[in-house]
Amino acid sequence: MLLFLSFALLLSFSRGAWFNAAVALGLYLYGSLVFAPTNRQRVKLLVLGALAIASAGVVLAAAAQTEAVGELLSDRAALTQSYDVGPQGRFGGQEKAKGLILEHPLGLGAQTFAPYYHHEEPHNVYLTMFLNAGWIGGLLFAANVWLTVLFGLRHAMLRTATQPLFLIAFGAFLGNAFEGFIIDLDHWRHFYLEMAIVWGLMLADRTEIGGGIGARVVASRAARVLGMAGARPAAG
Repeated sequence: MLLFLSFALLLSFSRGAWFNAAVALGLYLYGSLVFAPTNRQRVKLLVLGALAIASAGVVLAAAAQTEAVGELLSDRAALTQSYDVGPQGRFGGQEKAKGLILEHPLGLGAQTFAPYYHHEEPHNVYLTMFLNAGWIGGLLFAANVWLTVLFGLRHAMLRTATQPLFLIAFGAFLGNAFEGFIIDLDHWRHFYLEMAIVWGLMLADRTEIGGGIGARVVASRAARVLGMAGARPAAG
């Protein structure tokens, strides 16, 4: 199963998907190692982590043997692409967006930047929200995301009844929060679902910090929601 998942992730050819997986797995492994109840469980996690890395390496080596796949992997692994650079590239569009944000404190409105100022959206959700909703709307969106990150990081370091589930949900959300600097994710419904799960688990643990019935009920429901979300294909 791990090999199949690694192969599917690789063949997405999505740098965002690779980055999200790295952030989520890194956070989960770190939290699980720090808060593992026994050294035996820590060793088990390290072995599983090593197997995951080895599996990914095997899949990568096998896929690279195909010339077309190898060339595409090499191209996608580059930090910048041809469509990123130049005045009409992604970074050029972001520079235009920054200037417009300063000129229009009330924003331009949704779906205005691409038709009139650039051939595509800024590919940065934080710039996009400032452009669409003005300074107040942009600040509120950014505050909503990064306060969730701040409180989530603090909560991830607490021993709670829902910590294993929380690390999964928060790792997925954290990867998306950082990916927002290179993509417009304001229309990704799963992003808000992840945020809701993060806050729901934090509130459940705050109410029942000792692992009472309330936390167990929320954990059970969150597990079902995460299972249903995981069954759907992720956005690339």
